[in-house]
Amino acid sequence: KYLSEQGGIARSGDTYANVPESSKSYWFNIDNMDYNRKETVVRPILEVNVKIADWVRFKGEGNMNYVYIREENKELGTGVAYEGGNYKLAQQTKEQTTFAGTFTFDKAVKDFNLGGFIRGEYYNNYQTAYSVETDGLIVPGQFFIGNSKRQVKASGKIEGTKRMLSAVFAFNASWKNQLYLDVTGRNDWSSALVYANKNGNYSYFYPSVSGSWLISETFKDKMPSWISFAKIRGSWAQVGNDTGAYTINSGYNVGNLQLIDGSYVYTNSFSSTAISPNLKPERKNAWEVGLDLRFLDNRINLDATYYKENTKDQIMEIATPWVSGISTQLINAGNIQNSGVEIMLNATPVQTKEFTWDTQVNFSTNKNKIIELADGINEYTLGTYDNLKILAVAGGNYGEIWGTTYLRVTDENSPYYGKMLLNDAGLPQGDSKIQKIGDQQATCLVGWTNTFSYKNFTLSFLVDARIGGEIFSGSNRMLQANGVAACTVVNGKRDKFVVDGVIADGNGGYSPSTIEVEPQSYW
Repeated sequence: KYLSEQGGIARSGDTYANVPESSKSYWFNIDNMDYNRKETVVRPILEVNVKIADWVRFKGEGNMNYVYIREENKELGTGVAYEGGNYKLAQQTKEQTTFAGTFTFDKAVKDFNLGGFIRGEYYNNYQTAYSVETDGLIVPGQFFIGNSKRQVKASGKIEGTKRMLSAVFAFNASWKNQLYLDVTGRNDWSSALVYANKNGNYSYFYPSVSGSWLISETFKDKMPSWISFAKIRGSWAQVGNDTGAYTINSGYNVGNLQLIDGSYVYTNSFSSTAISPNLKPERKNAWEVGLDLRFLDNRINLDATYYKENTKDQIMEIATPWVSGISTQLINAGNIQNSGVEIMLNATPVQTKEFTWDTQVNFSTNKNKIIELADGINEYTLGTYDNLKILAVAGGNYGEIWGTTYLRVTDENSPYYGKMLLNDAGLPQGDSKIQKIGDQQATCLVGWTNTFSYKNFTLSFLVDARIGGEIFSGSNRMLQANGVAACTVVNGKRDKFVVDGVIADGNGGYSPSTIEVEPQSYW
């Protein structure tokens, strides 16, 4: 610990020289430690393909991901009596198994090409973790579990057990290589959404549909020669999602406490999170429209997309009043909407036999809005820093910055509107009201990439910009609060100065401050 704080490294043969007495208890010689970890990974894959007809095929597949981790840790201890010695054995396993069967169809009918598939899937996840270790060593340097000074520490659990059954279908059709249609549907049955009483919203279906039209193919004899390609597209999709294993089933932990006389008192503890009795899977609905244009033998390409998506019934934990006996609730909440535009422009301004210049400009803008949270809940705290909060507020944007600020003149007719309102001592007055003071969302993101190629040499660079949005700097706040930031220095030294603000005259008017104040420290 001491060496790491000083930037040093413990080495074999190092001594206690120059180490403070208070730090000697943390000193370890790496020769006294032996940590071993072995990982074994087995991934068998089996696949069978059957041609049923010219237009029908079947594929059966199965695979497993088996991970076995074994650990053995030996610690001799330190000092004359080798105090702190320890021996530990541990192992972890993970078994992920997937089986699937897929029927694939592909057939041409006059001017149409029809295709698709029907698929069934089975997925199972199973994990275990065990460990046993000594509590000190009776005989130093003898590494076996029976050499423990006190009661052996042991733990073991089966975790992450989750099973998913799925049925999937897809249908696609095209007409004369001009019009395209794709339709999909998927139904999942998730064990993570099954309650202990075997009820729950564990079955959920989500479809999608998309289409496109190659305008340049339909009007290829009528399009201007400088238009190489033109396509419009549109899609709508819904996506479902479950939660982690055991999340919706509350349990309790058992333990024991040893009394002075050597007897034990047995204990149990319960989760501080209340689970909704009717949890539903998350849902995301999204649609988009787009345009793809290419000009001058594909020397200039333009791809533009407008999208909008709403995520509903998000599975999240919200804080509850502590007097209720619980700290959080796991519920379905929210309708968060994202909408925006993405534009990408590619061009090749220069192209010769030996030299090429390619340039690409990306532009995107996204508006994130919280349509609603849960019933009776108007805001959700995403994070805190001292008196600042990052909130999700119904009707607002996701990730707004809320906190306190200084009082200012609010009379729009006053020539001092917006000026900081000072007290009679010439110092700023704090406003205790929590209010929105910023928004993290950027107005837009822009990226510009240029690539230059000459024979076998290539040079590229990227200019990336985030325009708009506010951030909070904790380090800058700390520097200013302690009066060590550059902005706290006046005329190169910490002299008295006049705060840029106004003082109320008591009759509804204001006057600029002329009161000199000492440099202040705020926290």
